[in-house]
Amino acid sequence: MLKKLKSRNTSRRVDEQSLSIAPHINSANPDIPSDDSANNTKPSPQCSVVSFYETKIGGVPRQVTISWTRSLISHSFSISVEGRENGPLLCRVELKPWPFRGRKGFREEEVDGDHVKIFWDMRSAKFLEGPEPISSYYIALVSQDEVVLLVGDSHKSAYKKSKSRPSLEDSILLCKRESALSKRNFTTRAWFNSGRRKEHDIVIENSIPGSKDPEMRISIDGKVLISVKNLHWKFRGSEMVFVEQLPVQVFWDVHDWVFNGPWSQAFFVFKQGNAELLKEYDDGEEMLCDCDNLSGFCFFLNAWRTE
Repeated sequence: MLKKLKSRNTSRRVDEQSLSIAPHINSANPDIPSDDSANNTKPSPQCSVVSFYETKIGGVPRQVTISWTRSLISHSFSISVEGRENGPLLCRVELKPWPFRGRKGFREEEVDGDHVKIFWDMRSAKFLEGPEPISSYYIALVSQDEVVLLVGDSHKSAYKKSKSRPSLEDSILLCKRESALSKRNFTTRAWFNSGRRKEHDIVIENSIPGSKDPEMRISIDGKVLISVKNLHWKFRGSEMVFVEQLPVQVFWDVHDWVFNGPWSQAFFVFKQGNAELLKEYDDGEEMLCDCDNLSGFCFFLNAWRTE
């Protein structure tokens, strides 16, 4: 559905190809769509969460991507660095179902001459329905004895294990992309700014299956902020809401939900501030979502309805 994303801010522009929501995930690399043209089979989508950061490695600003994926048979995370000569993938860790296997580790890699150490500990990590932990874990990237990127809430353990000091420059969360599966309603948690101060609970409910006049409601932190009726006519739109007195613009496209039946996807964008989300359509198929300033954080949700 989403073909391109554009940003007018070139200094922190997230790679357009990596932001495009691929309907299917390659098990070897969660950021590359599967190619099933040879056997004409259609793979099922996987749950995934991909976060794009800007951080400094060896004093050079780099885009670092952390991807989480989970299916019925696998659960893993991977770390990639944009512009790396030997390929973007730094490491991929399979989180084994049996106790502690692969859930704590260390790896040292090279990024264009600079040594990068990667530490992680998932032994006590707590998960909900999604592939990304919600607490009690860490992933730390260390460059020149500084923790240049720290993900998770176990900060003290990360600094102690890595024997490194915090970086003087905080990493920046550019945007976050989630792909989720559900029968009807979708529940997730997300920040609305790059400061990562507070996560908000998002619930998307719909009455599309079996309804002649389908409706949709979007709730944030338990309060219904958007209610859309007549989805046959209002399947695309945007609306400004206020969360804790701060403006958040919400964009939705649920065309496939309404007209394509089960195993169809919808697309949502949540962006703090009053930047306009511009929509353009090419031959009624291609949707361009132009976030006016991607240096302000965006949360993208690709929601697969399975019934």
